[in-house]
Amino acid sequence: MKPELTKQQKTFIQLLLDEELNGDPKLAAEMAGYSKADVTTILADLKDEIVEAARAKIAAHSVEAAHNLILGMRKPADPGRETALKYLNSVLDRADVKPTDKIEVKSTGGLFVLPAKDKD
Repeated sequence: MKPELTKQQKTFIQLLLDEELNGDPKLAAEMAGYSKADVTTILADLKDEIVEAARAKIAAHSVEAAHNLILGMRKPADPGRETALKYLNSVLDRADVKPTDKIEVKSTGGLFVLPAKDKD
């Protein structure tokens, strides 16, 4: 189990995800009190925590993306709609909000046969 993050490490991750810094690790490191020379080491040491924080941020924005996707469907003539829809789909995909193919299988007995798998 990894040790708990220090206050400085937590600050670095928060700053790295700050929209005003645009994910600039050197600037985030400097503002958190690290040397710019330490950036590569910090990123390697905090890789898992950074990925987890990024996933949480994407998940938080997935609701906004879903809302904007619906608005885009209601206003199909808006300029740049197709590009915006690609970005919105990308956010939703990364948040693991994807359409799924579902097959409902019902059985009254103890045995049922599943359909053959598609070979894609």
